[in-house]
Amino acid sequence: TCRVDYNPGGHKLYYRHNNYTGRWLSNFKAIWHPRREDLFIVGSMSRPRQIEMYSSTGKLVKCFQDVDNLNSVCSLNAFHPNRDVLVGGNSSGRMFVFM
Repeated sequence: TCRVDYNPGGHKLYYRHNNYTGRWLSNFKAIWHPRREDLFIVGSMSRPRQIEMYSSTGKLVKCFQDVDNLNSVCSLNAFHPNRDVLVGGNSSGRMFVFM
């Protein structure tokens, strides 16, 4: 389960998300888009490996995938503050950039 604390009405939103990363991976953390208050990203245990973008209502908006290169779980993710760039990192320190 994932809890979304931001909500204009002050209500919390809960939705189902596989957060079981096990003992070797960093825990998932939702990261809000720096220029949009209605979108956030979070790592995913789904296959093919991906980074998931959700709306503030809990609806899956987009899955960022690269089946040839992204073969691990991106537990840590970040947006560039001014450009449309998303970076995901795995527990081994490998970075994946989506533009």
